[in-house]
Formats: sequence, C-alpha cells, structure tokens
Amino acid sequence: MKSEPQQSPAVLASRTFGEDDQQAFARLTGDYNPIHMDPVAARRTQAGDVVVHGVHGALWALDTLLAMGAVPDEIASLTVNFPRFVHLGKGVELRIVSRKDDEIVATLSLGSIVATSLTVGLGATRDLDDTILEVVSPPSPKTRPANWTRMEDVAQLQGWMGVGASVDGISAHFPHVAAKIGRERTAAIALLSTVVGMECPGLHSLFSSFSVRLADSPNAPNGVRFRVTYTDDRFRIVRLDLAGAGIRGEVRSFLRPLAVAQQDIGQIARSISPTEFAGSTALIIGGSRGLGALVAKVIAAGGGRAVITYAKGKADALELEAEIRRHAGTAACTAIHYDAALDPSLQLASIGSGISHLYYFATPTIGQQRDGPFMPAALETFIAFYVTRFYECCRHLASLSDRPLTAFYPSTVFADNPPPTMIEYAMAKIAGELLCSHLNQSNIGVRVIAHRLPRLSTDQTATIPPVAARDPLEAMLPIIREVQGAATPASESSTP
Repeated sequence: MKSEPQQSPAVLASRTFGEDDQQAFARLTGDYNPIHMDPVAARRTQAGDVVVHGVHGALWALDTLLAMGAVPDEIASLTVNFPRFVHLGKGVELRIVSRKDDEIVATLSLGSIVATSLTVGLGATRDLDDTILEVVSPPSPKTRPANWTRMEDVAQLQGWMGVGASVDGISAHFPHVAAKIGRERTAAIALLSTVVGMECPGLHSLFSSFSVRLADSPNAPNGVRFRVTYTDDRFRIVRLDLAGAGIRGEVRSFLRPLAVAQQDIGQIARSISPTEFAGSTALIIGGSRGLGALVAKVIAAGGGRAVITYAKGKADALELEAEIRRHAGTAACTAIHYDAALDPSLQLASIGSGISHLYYFATPTIGQQRDGPFMPAALETFIAFYVTRFYECCRHLASLSDRPLTAFYPSTVFADNPPPTMIEYAMAKIAGELLCSHLNQSNIGVRVIAHRLPRLSTDQTATIPPVAARDPLEAMLPIIREVQGAATPASESSTP
C-alpha cells in the first residue's frame, strides 16, 4: 500500500524585508553591524551579501503569531535558532510546525530552507536567580561595532545594556509581543541583536541562537547584563549568559574569521623581476579583491599594466589602484566599473585595443543556501557568469585588437568530486572548461589557459570552523607566468 505524501504545514504569513526595514531596526536597537548595513563589507563575510537582523525576523514572527491568536497561553520561554541567513529582498514564510501542551514550534523558511526556528514555551513565569545582575557601566552608544579579533580577549567580556531609551520604539514596532510579555522584556530581547552585533563578539560576529526564560524579578535593574561564560577557539564559539529586564538566558554566537587580505605589492615584488611582464596590459575582471587583486599586484610589480574591474566594491578598487600606483607609477593600474552579469561590449567600449591578457575572476556568491539537492536557478546563474559572459568578454576583446588575446580561466578541483552543496558551481565550471577547449580550436583570436585551482585563502573560502587552504601567491604565480609568457601549448584544465 502506498503511503500518502506528508503535507507541509500551511503558510500563515510571509514577509520580504527591505532596506527601510533594515534601517528602522538598526535605529531602534543600535545594531549597525556592517553585515546588516553595508553591501561591500557584507560580501566579505560568509553571508556574501547584506542579511536581515535575525532577532528582527524572530520578533516579527512572534508578533504575527500573537496577532493571529496562535499563542493562546502565557509565554514562559523563547528559544530561537538561526541556521541560515535571510538576505534582504528574499521572502520568508511563517509556519507552525508543531503544537504541544507546553510549547509551539514555528519556522521562518526560504522555500524549503528553514532560516529561523522559534520554540515558544507556554506556562507561567517564575522567580529566577539574580546572581549576574550587578550593574556595571553601560557601553556608550556607537555606530561602529567593537572590533574584537582574538578569542582570548572576547573570553573576558561582560557588560550592561540599558533598555530604557529603546522601550517605546521597540514596543511600537512589535506591539503584540509587548502586550503579551511586557515592554521591557520585548526591548531586552530586541537588544540581544545589539549585544552580539555591536559589543560581544561585535564586528566579526555571527548570531547563532538565543534562549530566554521570562523571569519575575521586580527588583532587577531595567537592562540586560551579559557575561561570556564559554569560548572554543577551534570552532570560534562564544557563549554568553544574560539576565535583566525580566529575562534570564543564554546567547550563542561565533567569532567569524577576518576578511582575507592579500599580500601588499611591496612583499609581492620581492618574488618578481621588475620587467618580466613589461609591455603587457591585463584586464582583470573581478580585480578589486581576492585572487583578482593578487594578480593585479603581480602584473604591476612585474612592469605590466593592470586594468581592474569592480561591480560593488568601488572603495576596494580605488584603494588597490592607489596602492599599485604608489609602488609602480600612475600608469600601472586603472580601476573601472564592470558588471559581469551584463553584456560586456558597452561596458568595455572605453578601454580601447590595448588589452593583451584577460584574467576572469567574476563570480556570484558560491556558497548559496540550498532548496533541495539540485537548484536549477543556481546553475543558470553560474552558467551565465562562468560560460556565457566569459565567452562574450573574450570575443569582444579579441574584436578590438589585431593581436591574439591570452585569457586565463580559473576552474576548480571541486569539478572532480564536488560537495553536495556545490554541485551547480562544479557543473558550470566543467561547462566553462569545455568552452575553453573549444575556443582554443576556433579561429577567433583567443587563446585560453585553464587551470583547476585548489582551495586558496580568499573571502569566499573563509569558513567556520576554518579549513586548510593554500597560499594564493604560491599557487598563482606560476600560472600568471604561464599566461603572461604563454610559453606552453594551450591545454585542457589541469591542477597547478
């Protein structure tokens, strides 16, 4: 007998958080962490782009459930986990996935991906211990988060955050929560976002979860005291105890890896002859950061000219341009805007016919959140970046010049045995390899050198916990010399 397929719980409400929502929550709470506010800074994190404040999503979900009458009893506790990011502009769906006498479990989902889970414990509040409620000096209001980088420094942190100035605004934003559990408690829960994002761990934080019990403690000061109680440097875990404003509980977060900075051009120049790339002009698509920035420094240190492109990171590109010009002269580097998702012909019309080499590091976010074993939309995006636009870029540059163009195509060792989360990425890279082979047999004035790169230390490979990665200069310098000299026959993809 065939079993009936299980139906997923009904969608109770949906919401797409936008820029105005993000700004409003930041003003209410003071959480201005760049992962929520700055697209250029956020792209250097595991999120890859700006993400919604997790606590904002959780409080909206609880407020919506209360408005619908879905939580009929008193709330005794709230446990919230953030297993996935919610990016701005991505719609989330609210569902109740289970009901018991003592708890209700709800989720915010992106399709079938659970981004946030809420367990609402039902019952009466109770008296709880006040042992960590000694009031200390509150932190000064700030728009820049604390920049802790070492776990041993974070392990010593403790502090106090008053909720008084935030009560009215936060209560008005989440009126049903405030009516149910109290204005001060609602403000205290909202300010957990600020504790993590601005104070501890601060700038380099990722909020993992929180669990609070509602406490009856009429003599407790009107604020939240937090204190680090556990750290683990291997997995970058930071755990806080908290108390105050009618709540007791725990926050879990991560101190994420720092953005990867490539070596400066002065260091790189020690490994390169100052004239070995003289006379060449390299267009480096995606040259404002990561491997593209490294290649630009190598080319310029060797006497060549680098034209670097940026899509969002104008400040990064101009900073790189200035660094290269200080070392190698004003003609050594030029930064231009280029969106690899668009047709290259109009965007590259101003660079003229002098491009001798192309390095193609354009990429969307690689580690996309999954909605099943295979994501056709992700494959479509990767194919557009790694195949279609690469071909169009090569063809356009070749049409401008009367000399052959040498192009570098970075493939990946994951093409041999891709992790389940990177199957679409690997498929697109394999398609790109086939295109490279075909172009080398075609008569369009383009020679392509493709290599399957190992895992290198860049922003997109920085993970929690950390994973071993090769030094980028060590891996890339032989490849750059091959591309610049084109000394060996064009080949199929290979591992350096």
